[in-house]
Amino acid sequence: MRHKANMPPTTEQGAKNPVGRPQGETNNQDKLIHAARELFIEHDYAKVSIREIANKAGTDSGLIRYYFGSKQGLFTAMIHETAKPVIKQLNKSQAQLDDQAPIAFMRTYYKVMSAHPHFPRLIFKLANLDPEVPENKELTDILDKAIAPKVLNMFDNLAKYGVLKQGVDPKSALLSLFCMTVFPFIIPDKMLKKMDIQITPEFLDTLANHNAQLMSLGLFAQKEQNDEK
Repeated sequence: MRHKANMPPTTEQGAKNPVGRPQGETNNQDKLIHAARELFIEHDYAKVSIREIANKAGTDSGLIRYYFGSKQGLFTAMIHETAKPVIKQLNKSQAQLDDQAPIAFMRTYYKVMSAHPHFPRLIFKLANLDPEVPENKELTDILDKAIAPKVLNMFDNLAKYGVLKQGVDPKSALLSLFCMTVFPFIIPDKMLKKMDIQITPEFLDTLANHNAQLMSLGLFAQKEQNDEK
């Protein structure tokens, strides 16, 4: 009997999968991304093995190479997949150029991170890596590509279009937005406990409304002023 290299997996009945790939492909990929996210949040990148990810996902380790090419490929896919809704909203906000753009970005960020509340800690950890260290460069490059730099120019653009109040510094406004979005997820659990706060979807909805009011009153010009311009 002649064998071909890289034969596509078959069903129990011996029939080929119609697309030539393992059955339950999307499900397996989702499991691997979910397992990778949990492990990379908890441990340093170098300490997480392919076998460990596969075991946590309940799949074969060979599927990581099959779907993602390598551990780095899976890591990249995990970052992009998790951040995708945030980046999509960010791109949309860039086109809006009105006072709702930062607020919509913040609300989307809260919604996504409420499902993965410790993911920002991974991003924070990546952002603190020294890119000059060779083994860190690939990870910092992934972060730079995944987290669109457009957010860094958001308030500069809003200032140009007269959306910000007179006297509001765009850089300070940007830092305020980062504090509002990122800090609730990286604050130590002990501090949250002392304040009797739980990062739940319900609390994040309340916090989003609170922060939206702060931004509207503190950063943005009144509608009448914008209309006059």
